[in-house]
Amino acid sequence: MPKETLEGLQNRLYDDATSLFMLADLLEATGPIDLDPDDDNLTVDGDPPDELAEVISRGRSETADVLRMHGAMFVEEAESLRGDGTRGPYFQVRKSQDWFLYALAMPDRQFRAIFRIGRRTFDIFCEILEENPIFTSRGCKPQRHIAWQLGAFLIRYGQLGSPVLDTSLKLGIGYGTIILYCRCVTRAVRELKKKYAPWFSKDDHGDGSLIQTSDKPSWIGSAYLTRKGFFAYALFAIVDGDLRFGAWDLGWPGSVTDARVFKNSHFWRHRHQYLSDGRYILVDKGYPSTPFTVRPFSEPELAQASEKDRRRMKDFNFTLSSERIRVEHAFGCFKLRFQSARMMGIHKDVQDVWRALDALLVMHNMCLWHNDHPKHLEDYRDSLRDDDAPGGNHDEPEVDEQVFDTPDIPAEETAAWLKDRGLELRQQLLDQVFPEEDYK
Repeated sequence: MPKETLEGLQNRLYDDATSLFMLADLLEATGPIDLDPDDDNLTVDGDPPDELAEVISRGRSETADVLRMHGAMFVEEAESLRGDGTRGPYFQVRKSQDWFLYALAMPDRQFRAIFRIGRRTFDIFCEILEENPIFTSRGCKPQRHIAWQLGAFLIRYGQLGSPVLDTSLKLGIGYGTIILYCRCVTRAVRELKKKYAPWFSKDDHGDGSLIQTSDKPSWIGSAYLTRKGFFAYALFAIVDGDLRFGAWDLGWPGSVTDARVFKNSHFWRHRHQYLSDGRYILVDKGYPSTPFTVRPFSEPELAQASEKDRRRMKDFNFTLSSERIRVEHAFGCFKLRFQSARMMGIHKDVQDVWRALDALLVMHNMCLWHNDHPKHLEDYRDSLRDDDAPGGNHDEPEVDEQVFDTPDIPAEETAAWLKDRGLELRQQLLDQVFPEEDYK
């Protein structure tokens, strides 16, 4: 069967519309209905014939109106086509920008529920971001104010699934425009990373987290399937005592172990630049023992220790875990404010996911920097923790994970050397914090 051309389709739509108009005219051209008032067979539901005639006449008129309406729709669709194959006008959905303007004027409580930050913080972010040249208009059509672009970013990534369509309908802006605004804000926020994500090296804790995705990624999607049974992106971050992220690594699929992400992180490959003078970070049992990382005692180590040392080790583990709860609380606060970090929607390019997460982590620090704590959100609770931790708190064997980059580090720092020095450091801390003489 030959393929129908645009011109043929246009002519067929015109013909169908003409037929509908003709049927409508015939219905209305029919004369008045003359019914015999003495005929009992013409009585329906007790109505006399004259009232029945009126109902039939009204029905004809309404049917004619419906036929004309559909005919007009066919004409409109035909006129949107071009016989030469060119593109006709869009069939656009009616949009209104009143909702966004109303949302900007809401009280702080409702404002936070929509934008996930306070009104004062929103205004500060607008002042900071509008200085970026990316928001300077260069063409004939001026850009929308930074408040619209920042609002699109916050509404989209403040929801589960980072929905573009929902954000588009709320703001009354096109689907593609929402994506463009989010990319511009993402780029501008990432350029602030050096200012709002400096290295603190004080009371630092390291851990990994999983960012669930609503669907299987299109690129090597099976690699993102975690052992928990869902698709996710892997994230490693270091948090200070104020719940701020000081360093993080993105770009790994969820099936990769914590140890491999850590060993290939920028922090580990440049550990001498991050940590000096005997500094270290606290980690869980999913990470190796090194002079730069202190982990709890494992179950085999506890089983082999004497009764007195076992009590010391358990107290050490409890204290370390009590300190490390901050990193899980930081991830919990991060995912509470930006709900898309709990469930990220599908992006055309997986790199857009990493860039968006990078910007969200910087924005998390910006909020704390300007005293906008997640505790001001209605769904905040003190026991907030990361529900999507990779599950590294169980004992895992320390293996020499492959490192894909070989930075300039001392040659003596082999895996065995790092482990021996790490065990020595942990023993020194155990003797300092929980000395043997305190246990009988």
